[in-house]
Amino acid sequence: MIAAPLPRHGQLTLTAITVATMMFVVLLSWLSPATGGWSALVLAIVLVIAGIVWLALPLVIGWVGRSATILRALIIIGLAARLALLPSPPLYEDDYVRYLWDGGVTAAGLNPYARTPATILNAIHPLFPQMPGTARPASLEALLGVRSKGVLERVSYPSVTTIYPPLAQLGFAAAHLVSPWSLLAWKVVGLTAEALTLWLLMGGLRAAQRSPGWAMLYWLCPLVIKDFANGAHMDVLLMPALAGLIWAILAGRLRIAAVLIGVAAALKFWPLLLVPGLAWRVGQWPQRIALAALAIGSAALLLTPQLLALDPASSGLSAYAESWVRNSLAFPALQAMITALAIGGDPALLTRLLVAATVGGLALRWGVRAANDAPTATITAWRDTVLALLLLSPTGYSWYATWLVPFLVFTPEAAAMLLVAFVGAYYARFADRTGWGAAIAPWIGFAPAWAAIGFTALRQRIADARG
Repeated sequence: MIAAPLPRHGQLTLTAITVATMMFVVLLSWLSPATGGWSALVLAIVLVIAGIVWLALPLVIGWVGRSATILRALIIIGLAARLALLPSPPLYEDDYVRYLWDGGVTAAGLNPYARTPATILNAIHPLFPQMPGTARPASLEALLGVRSKGVLERVSYPSVTTIYPPLAQLGFAAAHLVSPWSLLAWKVVGLTAEALTLWLLMGGLRAAQRSPGWAMLYWLCPLVIKDFANGAHMDVLLMPALAGLIWAILAGRLRIAAVLIGVAAALKFWPLLLVPGLAWRVGQWPQRIALAALAIGSAALLLTPQLLALDPASSGLSAYAESWVRNSLAFPALQAMITALAIGGDPALLTRLLVAATVGGLALRWGVRAANDAPTATITAWRDTVLALLLLSPTGYSWYATWLVPFLVFTPEAAAMLLVAFVGAYYARFADRTGWGAAIAPWIGFAPAWAAIGFTALRQRIADARG
C-alpha cells in the first residue's frame, strides 16, 4: 500500500465523512442523558441520516485503499468515536443490565440458567429480618443479589431466565472480573471484540486480495458504533466469530470455518443457517456430512449448559421463540394473512414455522447454488440468508442488522446496505405513547430494502424477457 495522494473530490468526501462521524458522536453524547419522546425521535432521525451518509462510503473505498495514511486516520477516527461513547449511558436500552447480572452469576461459578431474577429477589427477604438476628441468605444467588449494587432489581423480564448462550456468559463474566457490576467494563470487553473484528476483517480482505480499506464499511458504520459503543449490545461478541468465519472460508480452512460456525451459534443460534453453504463447498457427501456434523456438534457442545437447563415454564429462550414480536414489517402481514385464511391452529405458531421453513430453504438453495463458485459466492449466499432472516423475522431490533455488516465488507449489496442504513428508525417507537412511532418505524427501517429487492427482481425479469 502506498501513500498516493487523493483527488480533491476524494479529499472532500473523506472530510465530509470525518465531520459526519464527529457530529454523529457529539449528537449521541448529547442525547444520552436525555429522556422522553423528543430524544427518541431525534435519535431515530440522526441514525437514519448517518446511515444515508454511510451509504456513500463505498464511493471512496478505492482511494482509501491506495493510502496507508488515510486508512490509519480512518481507523483512528472509528476508535475515537467508540472511546468517546464508552462513558455514555445507553440510549433506550437496558439489555446490558441482564448482562451485568449474568456476568456476576457466572463469575461466581453459579449457573445463570438455573433461577430467574424474580425467584432470587423473593429469596432475598430473609436477609432483612424485622428483628435483629442471624438470618442467612436463602441462596448464594440471593447473597450475590444483595451485593449487586441494584443490578438485580433492574433486570428486565425478571420472571424468565436469561436467553444468552454460554459463550456470551463467558464474555459477561470477563467484564465482571475486570470490574464487578460495571457497564464500562462490559463496554471495554466489547471494544476489545471490535478491535479483533477489525483485524480479522482486514486479514480476510488480504486473503481475498482486496483493499483492506473495505473494512471501513464495518469500522465506520453508524449503526455498529451506536449499538455497541453506546447501546452495549452483546452482539458485539458475535462479530469476531463472523469475521473469522469469513477469513477461514476465503483461506480454504473449512474445518476451522465449521468450528467457528459452532462458536457463532453458541453466541446467537441463527449462524446454524450457514451450515449448508459451508457443507456444499466440498464435493463428496461424506465430507459434507463431516463438515456439517463438526459445525452442529461444536454448537451443541458449547450450548449444552443452556439446553440442559431449558425449562419451558420459565425459560427466556422459550418465551422469546414463542411470542416475541417487535419492529417487524413482514411478519405481522404474514400472520394476518394466515389468520384470514382460517387454516386452523395457532396463526402465530404457523407464521413462525413458515418463516423458519422459508429462511432455511433459502439458506440451502443459495448455499448449494454457490458451491462450485469462488468463496465469495458462499459469502454472498450467507449475506442473503441473513438478510432474509432479518426481513422475515418477528423481531427486528436495530442491532440485529449489525449481523449483516461483516458480510457487506466483502460483498456489498443495495438491499442489505439499505437495511443497515435505515433500520435505526427503530428508536422512533419510543417517541410517543399513542403508537404512531411503533407503527412507522418498521416501514422506514425495512421498506427501502424490500423496494431494492423488488427493483432488482423486476430488472432481472426485464433482462430475461429481452433475452
